[in-house]
Amino acid sequence: VNIRRRGWALPVIAVGLLGLSSFVVGGAYPAFVQRFRVDPQEFQKEQPYIIDNINATRAAFNLANIDVQARTPGVDVTPQDVKANDSTISNIRVWRPLVLKENFQSLQRIKQYYEFQDVDVDRYDMNGQRRVLMLSAREVNQGGIPTGGGTWQNQHLVYTHGYGAVASQVNTATTEGAPQFTLFDIPPVGQPVLTTPQIYYGENSNAVPFVVTNTGAQELDYQKTDQTQQSSTYQGTGGIPVGGFFQRALFAWRFKDVNLLISGLIHSDSRIMIYRDIYQRVPKAAPFLKFDGDPYAAIVDGRLVWIWDAYTTTNMYPYSQQTDLAKVTSSDSGAQYSLTGTANYIRNSVKVVVDAYDGSVKYYVSDPTDPIIQVWRNAFPTLFTSMDQASPELQAHFRYPENLFQAQAAQFANYHVTNPNTFYGKQDFWQVPGDPTVDVSGGGTPPPIRPYYLLMRLPGETTEQFVLILPFSPQGRLNMVAWMAARSDPGSSYGQIISYEFPSGVNVDGPSQVFSRMNQDQRFSEQRTLLGQAGSTIEFGDFLVIPVADALLYVQPVYVSSQQNAIPELKLVLVGNGATVGVGNTLRQALVDSYSGQAPGGGGGGGPTPGGSVQEQIAALIKQAADHFAAADQALKAGNLALYQTEVNAARDAIAAANQLASQLTGPSPGPSVTPSATPSASP
Repeated sequence: VNIRRRGWALPVIAVGLLGLSSFVVGGAYPAFVQRFRVDPQEFQKEQPYIIDNINATRAAFNLANIDVQARTPGVDVTPQDVKANDSTISNIRVWRPLVLKENFQSLQRIKQYYEFQDVDVDRYDMNGQRRVLMLSAREVNQGGIPTGGGTWQNQHLVYTHGYGAVASQVNTATTEGAPQFTLFDIPPVGQPVLTTPQIYYGENSNAVPFVVTNTGAQELDYQKTDQTQQSSTYQGTGGIPVGGFFQRALFAWRFKDVNLLISGLIHSDSRIMIYRDIYQRVPKAAPFLKFDGDPYAAIVDGRLVWIWDAYTTTNMYPYSQQTDLAKVTSSDSGAQYSLTGTANYIRNSVKVVVDAYDGSVKYYVSDPTDPIIQVWRNAFPTLFTSMDQASPELQAHFRYPENLFQAQAAQFANYHVTNPNTFYGKQDFWQVPGDPTVDVSGGGTPPPIRPYYLLMRLPGETTEQFVLILPFSPQGRLNMVAWMAARSDPGSSYGQIISYEFPSGVNVDGPSQVFSRMNQDQRFSEQRTLLGQAGSTIEFGDFLVIPVADALLYVQPVYVSSQQNAIPELKLVLVGNGATVGVGNTLRQALVDSYSGQAPGGGGGGGPTPGGSVQEQIAALIKQAADHFAAADQALKAGNLALYQTEVNAARDAIAAANQLASQLTGPSPGPSVTPSATPSASP
């Protein structure tokens, strides 16, 4: 009635007819076309768009530049392969980051107000050798100050910074199953050398929101053995000068803390440090970037820095396939940050470096060809720094980012197929295999295996490189069909991705198949039963597929936590080599076991494979062990702890090989017949 009275009848009818026609045109007609014109000959109608989708997705995720190489895998890894690729074997990681973090917390925390937030994998030059190390910074957590000591002065003026870092080798453990440190204790001892150990900026998000340096209170570095304190005064440029009364009042208002205004220990030259958590600090200046889930610590020229990969992304690249970044990427379960959002284009355009002492942040442009970062550089010309301004020592610690590799792998699993007919039939789609160590007996699907960094010699090449690798399986199947590697060393080849693809019709065992074979091995079953007694807990490390020469080596570390000692200890290493499962207390022992007693030669072990009879080989290996222990003595006297540890490891490996050979004469024994001592000796 109101519509008629006001003369709205015709307009309302017109709007209704328009809506009806929109429904017909926008909904019914497309459905009609799809059903009666497209469905009966879908491929022929969709082929041009499939081609556009393939080409656009490969360009948007930089898949078109992947170097595809066909490789026929070998049956197994031979002792000669191990000897020729000793650097690869010597840098296979047997420590899971979260497990190693528990060890660091227990063995190197030193005081309850220190924390290790994360453990990172990187490579360093150690006495002329490139070694892969796992490193963690010892950060301060004021919440751990002893009861009664958490005063305002202590929290904000005294306990202002963390101190030092811990590093350990990736491939070895002590006889007790603990990590072997190359950098340890307070003040820090060992390599890599850390000359500026104070850490004011880091990953700890639980620290107090601000600290004030250069005050009348001495800042605690560490407590000495005689219970006195080693203190210091901040000498850097980090933070903001507190200034006069008015500026102090503003800070007091900002943090709702009147002590900033009335404390007699704070003067105009004092510096207040805020946003010390890099997860807050770094995005402040560049909120338009997305960030990798795993920033990592590195020691560069004696200073600790944080390196964080940043991405430019969009979901508006024409024809490219969108992906859920949170779904296809994953970080360690202890990570505080994750990559989120949807995107159909991604580039690692920026590498952010934060100095742990002064908090300075530099945004290095790592991909100047990216059009998105070009726009941001024009908008903020003083924010970004050219990559050539980074020192060679810093660039040596840049690595190919894990989350980018995961996003590319998720797309490449389908978009390695470039034939539209094959793509339409989904005949050759892949997947990243599930992590076999994750128990899904209650139902569900295991998460994909995470990529892992490795110092290795790629097939057909002569030198070792630091690479990020990941295996592939056919979609819905368990075997392996390919593996992919991204080069991480600085230089013209940085970022190049290679896909090594196996011929169709060749069966290569996948991770879950080999893991099942390991669990069915009678010796491991017996060991597992023994180790799991008295309430002890068995835990698996990362399952690694390691390409060696043309074959594949499968490595599975096993840790044990007892009721008396809740710290996970490395007790066993399992090696899948062809159809054989090797079991040992160390990686080298498991390798030897996988050769049925043929000791692999090479380093970090007992030297070249000795010849002659079994007795002669045993004698030669024992002599090698004695030589290595003597060299360890000399290294210890010279203060070269890294070389000392390397020589001790080599001696132990030689003795392990001798024990394995001895079992051929006397029959297998439940454990090593000779156990090297923790200290070198001329007569092991």
